[in-house]
Amino acid sequence: MSARAARMLRCVGMTLAVLILLVTAPTTTAIALSPVATTLSTAALQCPDGWEEVAAPLNSMEPSYCRRIVEIPATPGDEGAEESGGSGGGPSEPRVCVVRGHVLPCVSTGLGYFNDAYNCYLQPTPEVDTTPRPSETAVWYLCTEWCVLSAGIGTCIDSSLWIEPWIANDTANPAIAAGEVIGRLAVQGIDIGFAPDPDAAGSRGFVGMPVWMWVDSVTAENYGPYTVAEVEQGVAVTANAQVTSVRWVMGDGQSVSCAGTGVKYQVALGVVDSPSCGYRYQTTSADQPGGLFTVTAISNWQVDWNAGGATGSQTIERESTTQVDVRELQSVNIGGAPG
Repeated sequence: MSARAARMLRCVGMTLAVLILLVTAPTTTAIALSPVATTLSTAALQCPDGWEEVAAPLNSMEPSYCRRIVEIPATPGDEGAEESGGSGGGPSEPRVCVVRGHVLPCVSTGLGYFNDAYNCYLQPTPEVDTTPRPSETAVWYLCTEWCVLSAGIGTCIDSSLWIEPWIANDTANPAIAAGEVIGRLAVQGIDIGFAPDPDAAGSRGFVGMPVWMWVDSVTAENYGPYTVAEVEQGVAVTANAQVTSVRWVMGDGQSVSCAGTGVKYQVALGVVDSPSCGYRYQTTSADQPGGLFTVTAISNWQVDWNAGGATGSQTIERESTTQVDVRELQSVNIGGAPG
């Protein structure tokens, strides 16, 4: 064999050796994706209390990470966990809470109720702040952020703040829900009791003579107490209504406010003032339409409500009307009395 041929064989042999080494040697990528590398990555991850470790799947470039532990109530729905407030109390679609691509339980026994607006779990907590309470109904909440920590990288920020309960629970404003229920109350004006009796033929009043007013035929609908309980916009609302006073607009530009139902007039009482609700006209009704004063009884109803734990009160009015003929007393000369 010539020297040249020998050199060529040596070159070919070295080339083959290099190729064999390249084919059989593990690559850097293979080491990174091996279970050992994953184990090393997991071992470097330290999850704090209340967090759980989520291992990265094999053959994945994603690292292992820590995530908050979210405990689901033993009986789903006990706390309204999976449903959001709807309108009119009807069934609502289940809530789906998604944060950073992770589907979470919308309520947790340990963290509270997930609030989309604040992007955290909200749970009432003892007040520890000196910040003035913005309203009587505001509650001090712990806002627990849900996030993941990868190998110690990342920050979860928890905070506390004053929040209205209806905002924290993603429900309707209780005052608005209560107002809707109150607007539907089937309460009405009073049955008017009046002397002189407008319904009696020939009955009329006279200037300067006593007039009696009272509530006739008292019922829950015209005087109270009147109670309803409904679900409005997902909020349980209870409303208790009661007349607190009646304002009598007498038709001559004057009015009288009376508390209570008043005392019904009896003919046997004679010409006396009412002990509870009365009036004396100073002018006749001759210049009024039809020669009659229109009397309006305005009932002032106080409605106390409770909506999802929030409370308040509201005043509403109802009206009833009647008419009265008021004339001048005519003086009569008797015998030889001077006229």
